[in-house]
Amino acid sequence: MKKILTVMILFSITVFGNAVVIAHRGNSGEYPENTLESFNSAKYFADYLEQDLQMTKDDKLVVFHDTVLDNVTNVKQVFPKERARKNGSYYVIDFTMDELKTLQVTNRYFILWKFKFEQFKNRKYSTDDTAKIASFEEVLDLVEEYNKENNTRLGIYPELKDVWFYKSEGKDTTVALFDILKKYSYDNKQDEIFIQSYDSAELQRVKNIINPEYNVNYKLVQLIPKRKSGDIKVFRDGKKEKYDYKYFYTKNGLDEIRQYADAIGPDKSLIHGNKSKEDYYKYAKEIGFLVHAYTFNIERVGKGFKSYQDEVKYYRDVLKVDGYFTDYPAVETK
Repeated sequence: MKKILTVMILFSITVFGNAVVIAHRGNSGEYPENTLESFNSAKYFADYLEQDLQMTKDDKLVVFHDTVLDNVTNVKQVFPKERARKNGSYYVIDFTMDELKTLQVTNRYFILWKFKFEQFKNRKYSTDDTAKIASFEEVLDLVEEYNKENNTRLGIYPELKDVWFYKSEGKDTTVALFDILKKYSYDNKQDEIFIQSYDSAELQRVKNIINPEYNVNYKLVQLIPKRKSGDIKVFRDGKKEKYDYKYFYTKNGLDEIRQYADAIGPDKSLIHGNKSKEDYYKYAKEIGFLVHAYTFNIERVGKGFKSYQDEVKYYRDVLKVDGYFTDYPAVETK
């Protein structure tokens, strides 16, 4: 695996600005996403480590982005076709934690006409056997140990993903998350934790029902994608419905979100590019939102910027976002 120079460990990217640095799936530009290796590398440079949450067959929360294993592991080489569902995909929920630990996490890829294409060709991860799917508790142990040893306040930023899917499967990932957070003594808004989701209905459930039941008050983040609608769904009255995010692109939409969320996590393209977008961003700040923009990486620099560093500096120092998600937390952007 790639080694980070010892001298770099002494510094955090946040020395150069006030915006918090959120390590997107860990140091995922340098290590396989959402693995302990990725988080272990990112902890020296970030204020928060972001975790995508899925659930196993034996009800364990694991840190993994997709509901399916197909596009970022070697599952097809390890398990027979019979373990896939009718659509040909291998679902996290159909495997135990022990079974998932037998898989290798790889560079993200997709299959087109039986040909394999890597999403980021420049990311040449090691192919040894150390990049495994991590449980959420393993990541919390890593954070807890690091904070105790260094007297730091490294935070966590879990995402409730695909809540609609797990509800349709009879599982409640939100309750599972809260059980673990209580176990690790995360109690209130003063703790270094944000809970994020694209699912506005679930965030409202957390705000109005789950938080009071657990006697906690976590900071909540409404994620806002650049697409107005798509594959993001919500589970209502026993049915799956597609979200339409157009309303969230308006000031009235922001007013509604403010009733249950402390922050918004917009795609970076939604708050920069023309006057309308920047007015939208300014209004979000005016009504008290923290704004954490996503996702910054070297491979996909926004239009009008020469480099990753230029783009980060603009959002951080000119727009003055409160935080940003990055695949490269260790890359200096002074």
